[in-house]
Amino acid sequence: MQDETSITDESQKLFELGIEQYDAEQYDDALKTFAKAIELAPENAGYYHWRGCAYREMKNYPHALTDFSKAIELDPENSEHYNLRGVVYYRMDDYPNALTDFSKAIELNPEDTVYYSNRGGVYRNLEDYPNALADYGKAIELESDNAEHYKERGRIYYRMEDYPNALADVNKAIELEPDNAEHYNLRGIVYDHLEDYPNALADFSKAIQLEPDNPVYHNNRGNFYHYNMEDHPNALADYSKAIELDPESATLYSNRGDVHYTLEDYPNALADFSKAIELEPDNPVYHNNRGRIYYDLNDYPNTLADYSKAIQLEPDNPVYHNNRGNFYHYNLEDHPNALADYGKAIELAPESATLYSDRGTVFYTLENYPNALADYSKAIELEPDNTMYHKDRGNIYYNLEDYSSALADYGKAIELEPDNSQHYNLRGNAYYALEDYSNALADFSNAIELAPKNAKLYNNRGNVYYDLKDYPNALADYSKAIGLEPDNPVYHNDRGVVYYYLEDYLNALADFSKTIELEPDNAEHYKDRGNLYDNDLKDYPNALADFSKAVELDPENAELYIWRGNVYCGMEDYPNALADFSKAIELAPENAELYIWRGLVYDRMEDYPNAFTDFNKAIELEPDNAEHYKDRGDVYFEQKDFPNAAKDFEKAYELNPSDELRELINKAKAAG
Repeated sequence: MQDETSITDESQKLFELGIEQYDAEQYDDALKTFAKAIELAPENAGYYHWRGCAYREMKNYPHALTDFSKAIELDPENSEHYNLRGVVYYRMDDYPNALTDFSKAIELNPEDTVYYSNRGGVYRNLEDYPNALADYGKAIELESDNAEHYKERGRIYYRMEDYPNALADVNKAIELEPDNAEHYNLRGIVYDHLEDYPNALADFSKAIQLEPDNPVYHNNRGNFYHYNMEDHPNALADYSKAIELDPESATLYSNRGDVHYTLEDYPNALADFSKAIELEPDNPVYHNNRGRIYYDLNDYPNTLADYSKAIQLEPDNPVYHNNRGNFYHYNLEDHPNALADYGKAIELAPESATLYSDRGTVFYTLENYPNALADYSKAIELEPDNTMYHKDRGNIYYNLEDYSSALADYGKAIELEPDNSQHYNLRGNAYYALEDYSNALADFSNAIELAPKNAKLYNNRGNVYYDLKDYPNALADYSKAIGLEPDNPVYHNDRGVVYYYLEDYLNALADFSKTIELEPDNAEHYKDRGNLYDNDLKDYPNALADFSKAVELDPENAELYIWRGNVYCGMEDYPNALADFSKAIELAPENAELYIWRGLVYDRMEDYPNAFTDFNKAIELEPDNAEHYKDRGDVYFEQKDFPNAAKDFEKAYELNPSDELRELINKAKAAG
């Protein structure tokens, strides 16, 4: 049987061998050796302590905790046991227990700076910055030449956004350790936030010079080049170097992908984000960002797939629902799904005005104005000084023909953004709809003063002058609009109408012709010019050509056949007139006026039975229209059927008394 001394000697030798193995990073061997030592001397706290250290290095934290706890049980006054157990708790993110152990270590040995530094790190992670500052300050008081303490306190000041004090501490760290790359990296970050970009760049570069194989420093300088200096070539170079040094970092591929995306190099951006996803397939940010790239590549199926994957991975993120909602709305025009996504986003972030605005836009597109109004009103409630929301709600009121409410919202938009011509233009439109021409003129004039190169504003003011029959000013405004936008058919058409009312038919003709040149597939333009040829220039061949072109472009428009039929009548081409009026009746069989016109053609063709059939149909459709009875009475009179003529004139007179009808009644009775 071994005596106690020999056991102690043997356990000590094992312990010393375990230490050698530990120092050589042979942790498996060290564990076995420490275990043998403990078997021989189970009451030796030091053996448990060092075996706990070996377990810690192997990241076997539960066993490390067990050994450090045993060491504390055997040697409760040893501060280092508590400190090392605190380190394990810290690594396990168990900050309350770490805090307890570090505090105990400090209680037992209040002069050890490491304990204050370690506890300061816990306070930092708990975001208890005042206590963190106090601990690092105590560490500095005890060990004023330790650069690490200054760096860590500087990091706390940085987190508190106290950049001057952060800078002072990092400067001290650099003074004490001028060749420590980490200090320069941190100071570069501080300079960045102080917007001292030359010094920031110098420090990031110094960190890389001192430690060229550290991917973090290349990444940080890449971020600086990308976001602050917009120096994308250098950003790409740094990110690429970082990736070379750490090819398994998804973050680095994501960062480089952002630069490629900024440069609109979508294939390379796509490759980088795809690599990031390969490395971290469950990162929703990468899927969301790759979806954005697919969107710009017009690859909508993959866009939808990535946005949906981001939502699947992080279903409670309102941004992802909003992004997919925007995609459904603006690109796929899938409004039900857009509404569903916006609704979910609102459920997750009910205080976000943007989300209500986005959903309101969908409702507006669907012409669901009550719901659109509710959403924009909520957005305004949340952000009452947002100009856009007032403008957009004003547009909703405008479409609801609630012009007074529209005026109020446009007025608020003007109050918030008085230099925006669009707001005056919109309010001017509302005043115009209310026929408040004075205020409409004032608003359009204000808009023109703010945006004198905007042709639409002159056209809008020209419309007001036109309605006021102030044709000279209307003409001036339309001409100004045309001068600014000579290829806009609307402006030429509007000016042509003014020339028409000024009986300047040649200039009207020129503008209508220009309108057709600019928009040759619009039937209305041919109709307008055809009317000018027909009614005012009496140029029936050209009128006929224009109405025929209009019919060709819009063959289901009954009105066009009427106009062309009238031209045929003017040319006494009654068969073609009859064909056009018959086509118009086919397209609009309930329009009584059409039967009258065709009836008159039959009358001129002396086909009286069909004429009377059409007049009778018109009267059947509109029995209270005096003109129909008068027209039929005229034909009866021509046929010398004076009694029936008198009856129709009397009926017309009954419906709409006039001297003309009284005279016709008397003539018919006298003739009969």
